[in-house]
Amino acid sequence: MLTKRLTTAEQKGFTLVELLVVFVIIGVILTFLIPRAYRASVESKYQLVRQTATELASWANEWAEKELETQPPEAISNLNNYMETLGDNNAADGAIIDWVAETDNTSNWQAVGRENVSGRMTGSSGGSDTPPDTSVKDIMPQAKILTNPFNGLSVFSSGNLPTANAITGAIGCAYFFDPGGYNYFALVFQGTESSGFTTENAFYAGQADDSLEGLRNGIFIARLMP
Repeated sequence: MLTKRLTTAEQKGFTLVELLVVFVIIGVILTFLIPRAYRASVESKYQLVRQTATELASWANEWAEKELETQPPEAISNLNNYMETLGDNNAADGAIIDWVAETDNTSNWQAVGRENVSGRMTGSSGGSDTPPDTSVKDIMPQAKILTNPFNGLSVFSSGNLPTANAITGAIGCAYFFDPGGYNYFALVFQGTESSGFTTENAFYAGQADDSLEGLRNGIFIARLMP
C-alpha cells in the first residue's frame, strides 16, 4: 500500500501570523455586534416600558371614570378633576410630572397618603377637598402588578421614584395646560442616558420638554376641558 509522505509545509499547521489575523477579524466583528446587541436589548426593554405605560393609561382612565360614576349626587367634580390628581393641577409653567411610584400626598396612583390630598378635589366624596376613596393601584389585579424591566421592581415601588437621580424606565404622569383651553395628560418615562429628572433629556427620546409638543411623544391618556 502506498502512503503519502507529508511535506514539511503540510505538517506545520497554522502559523502565528495566521492565528493573529483570525483573532483580529473576530475582534472587529465583535466590535460591531456587541454594541448592536446591547442597543437591541435596551430597545426591547423600552418596548416593555411602552406597553406598561399603555396599560397604566388604560387603568388610569378606568379609575377616573369609576370615581366619577360613584361620587355622591352633591359632588361637583368632573373627569378632569380626577385626572389632575394623577398629574399635577398647576401646569401654568409647563409640563408637570407626578411619578407613578409616588407614595406621599401628591397623586392618586397609589393608596398611601391619599387621605392627605388636600385641595386636589372638590366634593369628590361629598365634602370639600375630599380625596377619592380608591387609587389606581387599588383597582388593578395585585397579582399582575406591572414591573420596570430595567430593574425588575414594581412600577409602584419607591425604587422607581427619581427624587434626585434619573431612574431608567421610571414612569411619570405629565399634565400640561394647553393654551387652547384643554388639559393634556400623558405618561412619559426616563431613558438610559438621563442626567436628571428635571432636565429635558431625562425622558426617553425627548418625550417631555416642558411643551405640549414634547408631551405628545408620550403615552396619551386624556385631553379634557378644565
